[in-house]
Order: sequence, then C-alpha cells, then structure tokens
Amino acid sequence: MRVAFFVDQNPLSLGGVQTSVLLQKKYLERAGVDVTIFAPKANTTVSDPSVVVLPSYYLTPDREYSTIGNLGKAADRCRTYFEQTPFDVVHIQGDFSAATLGQYFARECDLPVIYTAHTNLEVMGNKVIGRSFKTVVINFFAQQHSNFLGIQRAPLVKDAWDYMAYIHQGLPYVVTPSSHFTEELKTRGVAANPLSILTGVDDDVIDGYETTIPASPPPVKFIWSGRMLPEKRILQALTAFSRATVECELQVFGSGPLKPVARRQAQALGISKRVTFHGKVTHEEMVRAFSGAHALLQTSIGFETQGLTVFEALAVGTPSVVSDRKIASELPHGTYWLEDTGTLRGLTRTINRAAADIVAGHSHRPGPGETDFLRQSVSTKAMLDLYAKAIAEHSAG
Repeated sequence: MRVAFFVDQNPLSLGGVQTSVLLQKKYLERAGVDVTIFAPKANTTVSDPSVVVLPSYYLTPDREYSTIGNLGKAADRCRTYFEQTPFDVVHIQGDFSAATLGQYFARECDLPVIYTAHTNLEVMGNKVIGRSFKTVVINFFAQQHSNFLGIQRAPLVKDAWDYMAYIHQGLPYVVTPSSHFTEELKTRGVAANPLSILTGVDDDVIDGYETTIPASPPPVKFIWSGRMLPEKRILQALTAFSRATVECELQVFGSGPLKPVARRQAQALGISKRVTFHGKVTHEEMVRAFSGAHALLQTSIGFETQGLTVFEALAVGTPSVVSDRKIASELPHGTYWLEDTGTLRGLTRTINRAAADIVAGHSHRPGPGETDFLRQSVSTKAMLDLYAKAIAEHSAG
C-alpha cells in the first residue's frame, strides 16, 4: 500500500502535529506501507527522501513556520510524484493548503481520501492571531480552496467551524485524535460521522527501558512540558506552584516566546532554586523525564484536541494534574487530579491536593494494562483498517 500525506508544516519542524505525522509514518512503514509526505519547507539541515518539499516561504522571523505561497507551483511539483507513483490513499493532515492540494490530487487521480483534523482552529486562531484577523485568514483560505478546486463560490465563513465544515464537505472519512474533539466536530456540524484514532505513544520508547518509580516524597517532583505560549498557561503554572504548601520541585521542558518571561517570573516568585528550565529535548528524553516525575502539570484549557503530553506521561506510569475537563474524559478513572474552575486559586488548590495525596502514598499511577490503548501500534492498526475500508468502498463506486 502507498499513502500520500499532505501536511501544512514540514514534519521535520517542531510541533504536535509534526510529531504525530512522523510517528504515524514510522508505524505504517513498519507495517509495510510506503508513506510519502508533501509539505512546505523547514528550517533544518536534516533531510528525508520520503518528504517532498513544496515551493514555500517562511511565515515568521525565526523560520519556525512556513506556508505554500503558490498552489499552482506546488501542484506541479506534486504531480511529478503522482505520475510516477501509484498511490492508494491520500491522507490529509492539515487544514489549509494541505487540504486543498490533497483533495485536488485525490480527485485528479481518483483516490480515496482520509482527513485527520488535528487542530481546534477556532480556539487556536482566537488565541494566537486574534478573532478579527482569524476571520480574514480563514476566508482567504476558503476562497483559495474554492478557486483551486473549481467548486462553487466559497461562502463567507463567520468562524473556524464554518471554515472546517466547508473544507470537509463531501469527505466520508474524517478522523480526530480524541473522542472529545470527535464530539466537538459533530456538535459544530463539521462532520457527520468522524472517527477517533488518537496519536499514540511510541511503543519503542515505552518498551525501551524500565518504568521509573520516583523516590518517596517529599519533595514531590512535578513536570511541565510544552511550547511556552500564553494559551499553555506556563505563567499560571509557575504562580500556582509557588503557592504549594507541600515541599515540591518543578522541571520545565520546552521553549517559546514566554521562556524568558517564565524565567524572570520564577526569579520574582522566589522559586528559582526549585524550578529547573531544561529547554528542548528529544522525544525519548522527554518521556524518560515523565517517568521520573510524580505528576505532570497540564495547564492549557480548551486548546488541545488531544493532550499528547498527558498520554505520554501516563503511558510510562505518571499521572497528571489536568486543567482541561475534556482531556480528563479520555483518561482512565483515578489516574489524574482535575482542576475544572479555570482559576489560579483552583490550580493552586489542585496542585496542593495532588502533592498531599502523593506524599500520603495515593500516587494515582495507572494499573497493569490500563494504558495499552495509548500505544501507537494500536492506533496504526485502526488506521490500516480505515485505509482498507476506504479503498474497498471507493473501488465499489
């Protein structure tokens, strides 16, 4: 089987979607599937012969994000590969140029198409670029989608849900990375019957070492991981941690615009000796760090469509303080502490409760077999079944 992935960001760049795409690719190839990825460029010297870099330009000064500027030129580059390779499935994993190009070649080559909706565009757009500019951006891409595919004039979309419904129309196979985002797409009218196939945790990483059981506290060892953006609430996490009444430490992993601000805040709060900033690390180093902590702090609310760090931590036996009720709904009972008020006071109270439970011996660690559903091999089996179904139904007319 040969599958063509279309993505909006190069998988060799940083990000949750990129991590998911590379992990899917690894396990699909392990199952005998050939995967070719069509993507814009990345600011890296690493190359991958299976990644077709499309004509594109950088969006940001740090060259972390890029975009396709001319769909016609990008399509010409894609066409060379589609003429040479008998693909069986087109798998779209992006909402902008990737959605347009993927659907274009699925139609041109008469192939079934799977669409994975990774991102809550409404929340992401409002928080990252603002509500007004978000509306301008999604209407631009809706019009581009309409023009390039030669379909009816694009409607004026009022929000990202409208936009997603427009680019999803007519697609029979829509996938999301969590049950709660599946329900969101149904409720918002984006897709009638989306299917949940989560991004799993790499089996090799889980099986590659013995799960570490942290030393008996105190101190209680918390960990925070993510890109340091306002929507991730790193500053709130630091403030709440500073008010903990149980002796504890915090390991912070990741980078981003708020990293220098977070460092200064830790200094101002007088917790610099108890907070360590590690910056970016490899995926394996990150998961190993999870296994050595008593609990993960998950502090974003309404932004994540899955909450991958919570799953990665749980896969190696580490529970979480969870701030997003929807993420908590995906987890086995008793493997987390939920903070559902969205307030700094509530986060402080929940960190204190978790720390007190851990010191008392109530670790909230998962039991045997409770986390098997998190393995990427399980998710890949589900995706292979969907590919086979899509191919068979497409061939049948």
